[in-house]
Amino acid sequence: PAVVAMTDQGELKWWRRLYTETNDNSPPDQYIDALAIDYASDALTVLARCHGNNTINYWSGDAVVSNPDARGFQNRFSGSSGNIHIQWLGKLGLDSGQLARSTFVAEFAENTGRMGFFDDEHPRYAGNPNPNAQWPDLNTTRCRTELDVAPDGRVLLTCTGRRTITTTNAYQRLVDIRQGVGAWNDFVRVYTPELGQLDYSSVLMGPYDEDTGMGGGNNVQLQHAIFTPGGLLVVGYHKTEDGQVRGQPVPTTEGLPLWGASVPGGESPLVGHLEIRPFE
Repeated sequence: PAVVAMTDQGELKWWRRLYTETNDNSPPDQYIDALAIDYASDALTVLARCHGNNTINYWSGDAVVSNPDARGFQNRFSGSSGNIHIQWLGKLGLDSGQLARSTFVAEFAENTGRMGFFDDEHPRYAGNPNPNAQWPDLNTTRCRTELDVAPDGRVLLTCTGRRTITTTNAYQRLVDIRQGVGAWNDFVRVYTPELGQLDYSSVLMGPYDEDTGMGGGNNVQLQHAIFTPGGLLVVGYHKTEDGQVRGQPVPTTEGLPLWGASVPGGESPLVGHLEIRPFE
């Protein structure tokens, strides 16, 4: 997989491979899913994906040759799971194709070790494990093949994960890993322009049994999100199973519009306007 840039005359401008090629490299099982321009940084934002840990994976977030001070929110592929898909996010120079920033987008497996937590007082991630501490097991994480880049360079994704990291300003936080079991979920996430932190990360799902992980938590499919002033707009739908509404509905806010409803009637569209509040 590679990204290719051409001039307006169709001539090759540059091309960039996103992983290290060596003589003993196993066949790559890697893909490029989406591209978007970051005008604030004169960069091309790349959403990519890799399958398994038996190949040389995408560039690490803390080993960027052109930017030695770069630190991704999640620097590497970790753990021992091989048959999973996880995502990668990077920024390449528009004129050169040179990698400037990167992070993996890979949520934890439910059996992730309880070591390496963020400080409970951390204003962004209280109670969440640190993805760069120890060697945590990861689970399949798949993002929609569209992304939105804000005028200031922040990057917005909609994805599906298992043990999802949510921020303290989220509309819905996943239960603390020390206090309950997670569930498959769809989430919406905003990365800072340098891809080193999260500005916002929230699941959107119905309630479930946090002791067992059962009860239909994975009942929402998010399709796309875009930035709005001070927040974001996300759209998707509530799932059904055997013709019946699956699980419990996503909690809604007060003051629903006249065309809206707090309970889905079968497979129903879902619209969310979420505020990105500053961290205290």
